[in-house]
Amino acid sequence: MKIGLEALQRHIDITIPVEELVPLMEDVGLEVKRVDRSDKGTILTLELLANRGDHYSYAGIAQEIHGRTAWTLHGLAREALPVEDGAPLVEIKTDNCNSYALAEFVIGGKRSTLPDYVAQTIQSSGSNMVDPAVDITNYVGFAMGQPMHAFDADLVSGKITVRETVEGETALLLFEDNPRTLPVGIMVISDERNILAVAGVMGAQAAMPTSETKRIYVESAAFDPVSVRKASKALGIQSHSSMRFERGSDPGQVLNALEVANHLYSSIGYKAQRPVQVAASWEYPRPEVKLSVPGFNTYYGVNYSADELRERLARYGFMVNVRDSKAESLIVSVPSHRIWDIKEEKDLYEELGRSIGYNEFPYTLPEGTRAAKLPEWRQRKSQVEEHLVSLGFYEVYTDGFYGERTLSMLNLGEDSPLKNHVKTMNAEERDYSYMKNNNLAQALGIVATNINLRQPDVKAFEWTRTFHPNSESENGLCDEKLVFWMVASGNEKEKNWGRNDTPVDVFYMKGIVEQISEMLDLRLELRQLPDYERDSPVGTCLHPGRRAGIFMNGQLVGVVGEVDPRVLKASGIKHSRPCFVELSQDVLHMDGQPRKYVPPTNILPIIRDICLIIPTNVAVQDVVDVIKDKSPLVKAIKVTDSFNSEATGHQSAITFSIEFASRTDSGGKMTADQVSAEAEKIAQEVIGVFQERQQATIRLRQSIPQ
Repeated sequence: MKIGLEALQRHIDITIPVEELVPLMEDVGLEVKRVDRSDKGTILTLELLANRGDHYSYAGIAQEIHGRTAWTLHGLAREALPVEDGAPLVEIKTDNCNSYALAEFVIGGKRSTLPDYVAQTIQSSGSNMVDPAVDITNYVGFAMGQPMHAFDADLVSGKITVRETVEGETALLLFEDNPRTLPVGIMVISDERNILAVAGVMGAQAAMPTSETKRIYVESAAFDPVSVRKASKALGIQSHSSMRFERGSDPGQVLNALEVANHLYSSIGYKAQRPVQVAASWEYPRPEVKLSVPGFNTYYGVNYSADELRERLARYGFMVNVRDSKAESLIVSVPSHRIWDIKEEKDLYEELGRSIGYNEFPYTLPEGTRAAKLPEWRQRKSQVEEHLVSLGFYEVYTDGFYGERTLSMLNLGEDSPLKNHVKTMNAEERDYSYMKNNNLAQALGIVATNINLRQPDVKAFEWTRTFHPNSESENGLCDEKLVFWMVASGNEKEKNWGRNDTPVDVFYMKGIVEQISEMLDLRLELRQLPDYERDSPVGTCLHPGRRAGIFMNGQLVGVVGEVDPRVLKASGIKHSRPCFVELSQDVLHMDGQPRKYVPPTNILPIIRDICLIIPTNVAVQDVVDVIKDKSPLVKAIKVTDSFNSEATGHQSAITFSIEFASRTDSGGKMTADQVSAEAEKIAQEVIGVFQERQQATIRLRQSIPQ
């Protein structure tokens, strides 16, 4: 809203320059966004509080400043009008019209010009002068916050009716070139032939006053805020009147505004023809709020007397009706312009706080104790979150329920353990009929949604829980498992002209698991599971050749892998290979195994490579475990190469790089021949172990001395 400083000074004596006035106004809740100076005066652009309709007027702004400063206020000149009960010219047919009054004026001769301050007020508020009959209603709206409307009485056919629209009604509104069809059920002012205005929003051209108008009707009303808001939104029109009515108009100003208008109409030659007709009168609530003086003083840490508080409240228009003998409480009557936002004692605390000034209150730091150190599991959780965020992951929150449509994304067989759910018997929607027993379905939903929005690079994680039916559980219904999951799809990093795109794969997710393991001082290991359906049902939805179980101290704690192509097809995901990790939150509570620093030796490491041709049904990790078990001289093992071609019979040739201890058990130094012999022995024993298990035939491809 824009206001002119010179126009504001007609309502209140301002005794300080604008440079000091601006911070004062902002301190009382009238935010000044801009100050413009020109030869026509100083214009302030304000951003007003959403719940303060009284601020949408010069009088309301002046009253707010007066509440802090007690500078002298100036009321608007009025001329009284007689009022009669009943309204033969008006009929009310809606409950959304709280108050409605209509006055009639006739020009007695040649019209005089309006006082200069009328144009100054209207133009500094960002509006234009139109016609004196209309300008007066606009001035009253800006000056005292009571929207009004004028009609050419000779163009009105029959009674004026306040009603709601029906199907197919049209109106040619002001400032528009073509009639528009009005929504059904909005409140309008009409006569027997035309719609004259959309109540509280915008007038129509059907009875618009002009320079030739001799007789006018002037309405002053209070309309229901919700009704005006709906009409304004439906029409896409926001006017000064609608902004005022939407926030609750002042029902006490309906007749007062007509008296101010009467003074101005009389000054230019108009004369009231009959008593004001009051078609609707609102017996609005007049709330009273009890204010505790000791309570206020305790709230702000001050020591004000009841008389001081009463005087400050009076500046805002509040009346103190009753005060008890000990002056410990005040009964405060709320004025009509504040009935919409003053409801309880704390509201009065706020009014008095602005009057006194929050910077005037004493302030002390709150007492407290030193914050306790976060438990270790919370610290670990924060470490994981910070690391994932640094990699570009976003934390998400999913529902604890889903339905058959979400579950169908997993392409489950009829015997799948993931078909077993805790079901809700009274779900309002089918999409929330199951308590979730896995997180992969919702993770794929996130990926699919982002891909559909042309955001193929997806990284998300969540701390959540799953529910697994178990009638023998503590709650007699299900086991709840706290889990952590993450999903990634698309490229590892955002696209950049300086680097090639690197698609996310299972090794990327494996790397993150290893980083988490290192970060938390855990010994997480990846191994194949003998039976995914039994041990980790969600693993059955991952690619058979690109998945693994996650173990801690021999205990299965999670699963990692690339999503099975059949599941992706059921999920509608194309041209992407999402990878998924699910990890039990139990790892946050497991004892860490901090890595000890071992000084580097000056003896070069002794390394031998052996290459074994391994069938697809043998896990590489199982081979690593056998190598460790068969030789106490093995210090470390790394997989350094994987090769598959016609030369290997289309089986995987895996190269294991084995580091040996530099000394034997007896303390002697290892010779090259001893190391080579030990490597050959290990290879033969690995072959023998898997032959005994009748699991597969492993062949030695080569042994490479270093």
